[in-house]
Amino acid sequence: MILLYEIDKLPGWPALQTAMAMKQETYRLVQPGEYHLTLGQLAAGEKTGPGLPPAPLTEPMMIFCGMDQDELTEFLALNRRLGGPQVALKAMLTPINQAWTTKQLFEELKDEHAYFQKR
Repeated sequence: MILLYEIDKLPGWPALQTAMAMKQETYRLVQPGEYHLTLGQLAAGEKTGPGLPPAPLTEPMMIFCGMDQDELTEFLALNRRLGGPQVALKAMLTPINQAWTTKQLFEELKDEHAYFQKR
């Protein structure tokens, strides 16, 4: 399962869909009204009543659930070969971040990305 944020309108979206189909990966386009759910809840397919309507994320984000490092590397290479969108904010679902909300992980990834861009 891949949790996708603000990606379906990007150039290359059809190529990403092709990559997911080729690897038989399911995905969920997470909507702003679901940002109050934890990542673990989203990955499990849970749906609850809408939370407060937050603003959409300012950058696209991908969260890979249930993939190991080799599968992730292979998937990202396939997506790149097919011309899928290149997304800077990516993470794997972990025992630690599964209790976080979308906004918590988004802020963490933005800070991490900014740090590495400066280096």
